[in-house]
Amino acid sequence: MDAFLKPTYFIDCDDPKIIAVAKNLTRGHINKKDAVVALFRFARDEIQYNPYGSVYEQSRYKASKVLERQNGYCIQKATLLAALLRAISVPAGPVFCDIRNPLIPQKLRDTMLSETFIFHCYNTIFMDSVWRNAVCAFDRNTCDRLNIPPVEFNGEEDALFPLQTADGRQFITYLNHRGTYDDVPFEHIIKEFRSFYGEAVLEDFANSL
Repeated sequence: MDAFLKPTYFIDCDDPKIIAVAKNLTRGHINKKDAVVALFRFARDEIQYNPYGSVYEQSRYKASKVLERQNGYCIQKATLLAALLRAISVPAGPVFCDIRNPLIPQKLRDTMLSETFIFHCYNTIFMDSVWRNAVCAFDRNTCDRLNIPPVEFNGEEDALFPLQTADGRQFITYLNHRGTYDDVPFEHIIKEFRSFYGEAVLEDFANSL
């Protein structure tokens, strides 16, 4: 449990900016569940989903840098949420899996040359003696563009991307579980990205900001 409370290189929950935001967002929330939900909603909606930028730049994955930048993709947003939660002494960490999403925007599909995301990331959060899972990747504006409802987390149930949208469209297919970590396994992720997507695709991401 201690490993999911301590600061790490990427989940730098001891950063003063992380601590200040976490305290500000949870001020007045006596109930721990309400505090966790407030941090989840901040990470979901105030940090814009942005899959583009340098894949190789380690600092882009640091929670404090994601907070400063105000955007990121699933790994980066989950890293920030984990840091905010650890800053209020709630154990949390990233969980990785592979998914397929046929509803991705055409620009992203053209860049990736695939609708499969390896190392998609969400959070596991320890509350009331239970680990619960929640994904904060897509902000409300992104959901509006994709015509999908935002994921709502109430602190009592898992909140992940559904298999289908409310109107029956196929949404997320979960392909492969890659494990739960206390920090981002950056080097392993980059190795797998290179193998799956190819060097040219990864360079396109950096040039598509």
